[in-house]
Amino acid sequence: MSINKKQLATAVLLLMSNIALGFWWNLIPKYPLLAIFALSSGLLWILFVLFAEDRAFFYIISAISILLLGIGIHLDIWSIIGLVFGAILAIWAFSIARKTYHSNIKFLLTAIVGRSVRIYFTAMAVVFSLAYFGVVSNASNVSSLILPEEVFNIGMQILEKPFQAIIPGIHAKDTVDEALAFFVQSQLKQTLGLNVTVPSLSQIRQALPAERKEIIRTLNKEFGTNIDINTKGTEKLSTVLYRISLNKIDEYAKRFSSYVPWILAVGFFFSLKAISFVYYYASIIFSVLFVKILLSIGALKIETAPATKEILI
Repeated sequence: MSINKKQLATAVLLLMSNIALGFWWNLIPKYPLLAIFALSSGLLWILFVLFAEDRAFFYIISAISILLLGIGIHLDIWSIIGLVFGAILAIWAFSIARKTYHSNIKFLLTAIVGRSVRIYFTAMAVVFSLAYFGVVSNASNVSSLILPEEVFNIGMQILEKPFQAIIPGIHAKDTVDEALAFFVQSQLKQTLGLNVTVPSLSQIRQALPAERKEIIRTLNKEFGTNIDINTKGTEKLSTVLYRISLNKIDEYAKRFSSYVPWILAVGFFFSLKAISFVYYYASIIFSVLFVKILLSIGALKIETAPATKEILI
């Protein structure tokens, strides 16, 4: 079985891209630039199915490309099911592309690979969603999975201005003592009036260690914040607010603890599917440009070949 250089190159590059995506997929929320591997996998899949042939070797490569996503996944029964089902979807995606390639009279890239690449991205989403389900179903702290700290911090940054409108001068990046000092100073100004000199923030912070627990008790009583009275003054306010949010989530999530992993996994799948539309269109655009460049420099060429067709006579 002869395999030309284009076929071998696209197959190897697809496998390498999926190895990288599988290895770093869980770091994408923290380092969004790593999502470039999802885009490269989509682009390389398109080139792979265009250059490949209807041989067992290429069907096997299709399946292996999905199985390699498991390199960075904790293997359990659910992730294994995801990998197997994803590999089957990849073989189906390859078969659809090759049938469309042979049935189309004109070479129309989008028509040939459009459905195939969507199925391939679905295969990826299945793998990562079932791997995610395996993790959340065994997690002891479900609330932190519902609201990851990174997502909470991003939300705090977005809500910084509305937060300032409610409590001006206090920032989520402040420490507990900095926030408490500002709160105490603002309360003193309201109580004593503008004609009375109130202590500076630095003076209040110096006195806080002895009064911190009592101030926190007062805040909990007046605002129902449920802040731990043993909270250290050096802790970030955002960390304290995150713990409060988790406690609130726990109050409701415990009632539906058996359903939460399924809800999270299904939500994760549809989130990936929604995001994959961006990668789908980007992959199509880049592949069209890439093929046009190769055609213009003579690395590829389109020929008209006679086709055999069955007719009734």
